[in-house]
Amino acid sequence: MLERKNLFTTVQAILLLAVLAVTALAEFEPWESGARGYGMGGAMFAESGIESLSYNPAGILNCQDSLLLSNVDQYGLGIARNFFGGKIQLKSVAIGAAYNRLFDPELEYLEQSFQVSGALAPKENINLGGTLRYGTLKSLGGDGKAIVGDLGLLWQPYTRVQVGLVAQNAVASTNYNQGYNEIPQCKLVGGVSVHLANQLSVTANLTNLKPGFKSDDWRIGVEKWYSEQLAIRAGWKEGDFTAGLTIKNKGFEVDYAYQPHNLGDNHLLALKYNFRGGF
Repeated sequence: MLERKNLFTTVQAILLLAVLAVTALAEFEPWESGARGYGMGGAMFAESGIESLSYNPAGILNCQDSLLLSNVDQYGLGIARNFFGGKIQLKSVAIGAAYNRLFDPELEYLEQSFQVSGALAPKENINLGGTLRYGTLKSLGGDGKAIVGDLGLLWQPYTRVQVGLVAQNAVASTNYNQGYNEIPQCKLVGGVSVHLANQLSVTANLTNLKPGFKSDDWRIGVEKWYSEQLAIRAGWKEGDFTAGLTIKNKGFEVDYAYQPHNLGDNHLLALKYNFRGGF
């Protein structure tokens, strides 16, 4: 009886995961990448850093030139999510590029995306950014490809306050060989980040904003640097708490994040190298 119950639970999890995967991936939605964002509950849309390649492209202008490599075994089920990206500053313009990969061997599902991002500051306290992604997917149900673009804004009304706004899927074109096209819907994401004293930051995001600044998805994150070598993070996303930390030595950073999920916990590890510039 116990074996049957375990088998039934496993089948349920696989079926649910398949539904979630097909729904999300077929729409070529942007992926969250980097352990810093995971540890802060995904509340990164008003923050700066190379992780902004996956959140708000306007945020890549206010950070060190970096390379970022991250990997996560999604839900502990052997589903690999890989990210590799970098950004450089060229005078007053920041340019970034990234590669994303998700592979589920059980479902024979592979999605890949290549992106380029850019950001500039038309005014001293305003950054504008954009990202263009080309994605492909291969699955047992068929193949597809898409070109999707995001637009981002980062505004600093006060020295310690940043406000972010992103139009995800502002431009989208898809093509599936199954004979139908499901175009990703444009979504607005907003956030506020407050940098307090003693290297403490608190940020809050609203995803899928609706008229009246209403949203059914709140994300909250906290980041504290105890020294130049150690930072800890905590967050809240979809009713679950997240956590993370960074250990830094010279130009290298090792980031870890923990994100619980009812299908299985996520443990994400990322390696970052800062090779030029500064905050």
